[in-house]
Amino acid sequence: MDQPKTLEAFGEVKTLMDRALQEDITVECPNPGSAVALRHSIYAARTRDRKQTERIYEEDDPLYGRSPYDKLTILLDEAKLTLTKHRLSAGGFKIKSTETGKDIKL
Repeated sequence: MDQPKTLEAFGEVKTLMDRALQEDITVECPNPGSAVALRHSIYAARTRDRKQTERIYEEDDPLYGRSPYDKLTILLDEAKLTLTKHRLSAGGFKIKSTETGKDIKL
């Protein structure tokens, strides 16, 4: 199946992404498969937006190949999808060695 040619073809997905730029949002999908499909659509829309900026701006322009939606982090938890502007850092994670099972400090 071909991907849509313009960002406007993503309709509701673009609306979700625009809203997430204003405030963090969580979307409760009917099932985990729907959440994965929505995440894929968001990634595809963001990629399409980057491609549009490549046609609009020159290569030396800082906006070339970039999207305002690049600011969004997409978190998937079962059937919930959270769009946030907060970047993840290793500071909030507990990291263990898969070989020894011991905690690792960064």
